[in-house]
Amino acid sequence: MRLVFTCLACSFATRLAAADPPAAPHVRAAGTAPIAALSLPDAIRLALENNPDSLATDEDVRAASGALVQSHALANPALFVNMLGENLAPGEAPVPNQFGITWTIPIGGKRGAGITAARAAVDAAGATRIATRRQLELDVETAFISVLLDQAQLDFAKQDQAGLREAVDLDEVRYKDGKIAYSDVLKLRIQERGADDTVRQDELALATDRAELARLVGDGRLAPEFSLTGTLAPPALPALTPDALLARALAQRPDYQALLASERSAQASLVQTRRQPIPDLGVLLDYNRVPGDT
Repeated sequence: MRLVFTCLACSFATRLAAADPPAAPHVRAAGTAPIAALSLPDAIRLALENNPDSLATDEDVRAASGALVQSHALANPALFVNMLGENLAPGEAPVPNQFGITWTIPIGGKRGAGITAARAAVDAAGATRIATRRQLELDVETAFISVLLDQAQLDFAKQDQAGLREAVDLDEVRYKDGKIAYSDVLKLRIQERGADDTVRQDELALATDRAELARLVGDGRLAPEFSLTGTLAPPALPALTPDALLARALAQRPDYQALLASERSAQASLVQTRRQPIPDLGVLLDYNRVPGDT
């Protein structure tokens, strides 16, 4: 009868890099009132802290950092204990025993290629996080300006609506006095209905853009009737030529840098795969005790 027990020994892993500590989730404290007045910097800050896309990229970076630490570690050795013999009751000797440790060490550059691939994956995850945050900032700025623009257009449409209503009331009085034809009154009434439709469309556009802005900064962060602080102003553009802008984009755009890092990771993974046929180095430490040993 032979019983075999296998357990993991203590880790012989070599840590050459440290994983990022897990960050506490950004949760609004209980009792915190929703924001009623929102500025553009506050909107961007809230989006970076609460938007799921931004938080997901943080987790991707931590996962890639953990994979990098794992790539530096060697496999744990295995401890085995074999008890051979028919009588296994304590005190009924002799019972042969065997103890041993097996350990597999990768050779042929497989571990180095894995580390290179993992390090490039960390770079790609970091660049992707920057790209996601920049895109999120752009989306927040676009939604913020859209709300301001919609509000200005709605105010103008309401002024136009009020002016047309006054003109219709005045023309109806003039028509009753016989000063104008009824067709003139009908023309103004048609214009008034058009102004009413414009107001309804502007109200719908404003509600849609307000909902999009509230979604970007985080669910429940804004009061239902929040207001924006700021004015519409054109941004200052850098004085660069198209070639200079392209060169700057290739050097600084994080999405392009993420693609380059992903390519390096894929190349390292290919090298690692090609080196898999190389046999690993196995280490065995074995102790045997047979009947009659003293």
